[in-house]
Amino acid sequence: MSRAIRIPCVRFAAEVLQVELTTAQRVHLGISVDGVQPRDLKGEEREIARALVGDVEEVEPQLRRILVWRLGRASGKTTLAAIVLIWCAWTALLRGGKGHVAVCFIVSPTTLLARIAFGVVRELVRESAIESAVVRDVDDVLVLRRPDGRRVEVRSVAASKGGANLRGRDVVALVVDESEFMGSGDDVAVSDADQLSAVTPRLLEFAILSSTPWPTENATAQLFDRNWGHPVDALALRGPSLLMRPGPVLEQDRAREMARDEANAAREYDVDASAMRGSQRFFDAESVLAAVDPDRPLVILRREGMRVAAGGDVAFERDSCVVLVAGRGADGVVEVLEFDELRPTRGAPLVPGPAIRDRFAPVMRRHGTRSLWADAHYRQSVTEHLTACELAMVDMPGGNQGKFDSYVHVRDLLRSGKLRIPNSPRLIAQLRSVTATPMDRGLTKISSPRRAGQGHGDVVSALVAACWALREDVEQQRAAERYAAKLRGVGDAFVLRGRGSVADEQELAERQNREMAAALHASTQPAAVEKTHDDFFDPETGKPRKAILLQRAKIQKVEVQRSVWGNPRPGDVAAHNNVWGDNNTSGMGGGWARRR
Repeated sequence: MSRAIRIPCVRFAAEVLQVELTTAQRVHLGISVDGVQPRDLKGEEREIARALVGDVEEVEPQLRRILVWRLGRASGKTTLAAIVLIWCAWTALLRGGKGHVAVCFIVSPTTLLARIAFGVVRELVRESAIESAVVRDVDDVLVLRRPDGRRVEVRSVAASKGGANLRGRDVVALVVDESEFMGSGDDVAVSDADQLSAVTPRLLEFAILSSTPWPTENATAQLFDRNWGHPVDALALRGPSLLMRPGPVLEQDRAREMARDEANAAREYDVDASAMRGSQRFFDAESVLAAVDPDRPLVILRREGMRVAAGGDVAFERDSCVVLVAGRGADGVVEVLEFDELRPTRGAPLVPGPAIRDRFAPVMRRHGTRSLWADAHYRQSVTEHLTACELAMVDMPGGNQGKFDSYVHVRDLLRSGKLRIPNSPRLIAQLRSVTATPMDRGLTKISSPRRAGQGHGDVVSALVAACWALREDVEQQRAAERYAAKLRGVGDAFVLRGRGSVADEQELAERQNREMAAALHASTQPAAVEKTHDDFFDPETGKPRKAILLQRAKIQKVEVQRSVWGNPRPGDVAAHNNVWGDNNTSGMGGGWARRR
């Protein structure tokens, strides 16, 4: 197949793949892969070309080998990349003999993203005239038999260290989707630079680095900054969302995101990476000051009908130890009711027992809450002392993403005017000092600087925990606490391991207490409850002994009720069945048989 009669990509998209492109998308593909020179365009198309590539009149053919597409959200960048891949697979001049199968790669930071992009390729092929050319379509591999008899493979893979997934093949075209979210450098295991370097020696057509901008150091950003407006070693194109796909729906989406987070909207829709370069203030000063009630006292009592939750930051050596109680009214407004902060002194760290018993517990009881939401610092010690005070601890969502989500929730409350705080200079200063720093793979690091007189964001951490607790159904949480109080003698501690849903917290707490009760029962009567293979299977027939199993499960439930509550009354048995499961006979006879 000769290059002289090769159908242009824009025409291939319209006539073969039946894709309707916008004017900007046609100009984008024409300049990128069809060899169209910006100087030859007229009118609206020339203005669009100027917006895409800057004041560039002519592009050298060799510069198109590496394409850097910085395109906005919903601009159609995945579809455009899929069109180029299919066009290259169908029309490219291949090397080697007929037995050699070249490949077009789709690479993304994660397998899921790669499969999404591959799904676009598959859909375009299956709904076009070249569907009959598909000879294999399995998982993440699509093989086409071209009119010249050659086969070309389209494959999606996750980015790999050193580009190992891409080596050893003739690569017709490479698309690195969301490449700016990988990062580059010696401290990054999987980088966009590695993916590009792995295919360059055997690349036949184009390598496309396509992404919305993300403000970290990466090869894609470096190539874009070096080549946009003045191509040196690649061709860089910049396409804001509304330029590529103008329309009222996208305008509304951009306006909504602009109202929620102006910097993120500028990055996602306007393709402005500078809006999020480096560390930035996470809470804007205007919304923080608007949340301050200057006339209220530092401590107020809960109002009737208000849901209450306690958040804490437990650090006993260098940082402060804080408990904060907040309440949520029927109107959805969250209000800080009281907070208490204990600060360690040089050479005299805080002692967990007195701090929790003498400071935390009275504050929580005063406002009628029995659970403290906090992160996992000193969890064993905190749980021990909370249990002694008949209180419980709930773990905040863990990891960088869990922390980010909880802080975003507080920021949304501030921006919507649904958070009220007292006129506390320390709390206000800590809120205004929280910073957000972009990281590799699209993550954001939330941190609080350690400053003299302001602490290390300890009061803010307690506020975030309390607000996060109030986003859930507190009534379900209280039900779990009441149930925990009944089982207080079963185990040494009652800890809810939070993952964001109070329903999940309750289920996990119940499971933990079932396991503790089972361990206690097994230690007191090992011979009576021990099971062997013969308890489940008849040694002669090999069939399950269902009748024996169900009978033992029922006996175990009754014995555990007696060991925990004594001789149960009918009401106790009913309460037990409501929480631990009734006496159903499905599966292995309820929770006890499954645990054993």
